[in-house]
Amino acid sequence: MKINLLDLGWNDQLQESFDSLESSNLVPARIARENRGEYIAYCQFGEIRLKLPGSYLAYKNRDQQYPIIGDWVAVEPGIIRTILPRRGVFQREEAGKRSKTQKIAAHIDYAFLITGLDDDFSAKRIERYLALAGGSSIDPVIILNKADLCQSIQDRLKALSPIARDVPIHAISALEQKGLQELSPYFERGKTIALLGSSGTGKSTLINTLLGYEQLKTGAVRQADSKGRHTTTWREMVLMPQGSVILDTPGMREIQLMGNDEGVRSSFQDIEMLAKQCRFRNCTHSSEPGCAIIKAIEEGKLDPERFNSFLKLKRENKGKRKRSKIVDTEMDKVLKKRKREFMKTVSVSKRKAEKQRRKLSRSQDEDFGYKY
Repeated sequence: MKINLLDLGWNDQLQESFDSLESSNLVPARIARENRGEYIAYCQFGEIRLKLPGSYLAYKNRDQQYPIIGDWVAVEPGIIRTILPRRGVFQREEAGKRSKTQKIAAHIDYAFLITGLDDDFSAKRIERYLALAGGSSIDPVIILNKADLCQSIQDRLKALSPIARDVPIHAISALEQKGLQELSPYFERGKTIALLGSSGTGKSTLINTLLGYEQLKTGAVRQADSKGRHTTTWREMVLMPQGSVILDTPGMREIQLMGNDEGVRSSFQDIEMLAKQCRFRNCTHSSEPGCAIIKAIEEGKLDPERFNSFLKLKRENKGKRKRSKIVDTEMDKVLKKRKREFMKTVSVSKRKAEKQRRKLSRSQDEDFGYKY
């Protein structure tokens, strides 16, 4: 089955990068899924299976890039030779104590931030997703699924209004196929939509409904707390009949920020604009005279809860940057220590070899009557 690369999102910028490789043996392909070290991709000839070359795997380093879902790569039969320049990358900080970036998917045009309108609804979670998406060139779209289970949709929309601001919001029911026509403009030819949200929000159900048949496994949520189980356990690219692409991702239990304030500034532009109106440049917005933010809160123009969220995310980013610096410093120390130990090992082995060579040479000389 042949595939038109334009349906996968191929464009002039990618073509220019590919042409610069100057190799007639390469063809472009897009990563659809990773499966235990093997990559499934789509190219003009259909679905193919790829691996990284042994030379790439032999020289691992912490800055080395590995293909992720949505990547465009230049390939030879069965082998990935290079990753083309990325754009629209959705990434987060890995959960846990380690400071490490986890890249989710690449070449994304729209990020569908999906949350359920059941008991698992959380405006704060959407706020964190917006802060993550704001640091990239991805256009966020808020999808409120399970509208059939909610009797107060307007209240939910009101709760999201100060958070979303200009971000589009669509209330749908993937199970009952209601409101899906509102999503049609996003599925233009060559566009890539990533579905992001917690387990149980209906990401896989939405894809199955849009396809018209059940391609992805789905599961029910727990009745006690409306929490979902991980039915999607890997990231996967799904080709849509409209000539667009959907990237399905597993549910995220934790939404860790990246440590930079670009996404926070993008999501809280109203507060950033107010901060510029303060009398003092280094205003802490706590007790200074002429503070525009304090004035806006007193006049009811700024929700204090929203300002607290802004401060919380800024503090979290500051902590991430500090921890990242500590981790990088410790890693450099570890690498230097390993290098010293390796050099010592090489020196010792060379000395032992030289000693053995001299011993052997001395014994041979004694055999010929020479003594020392």
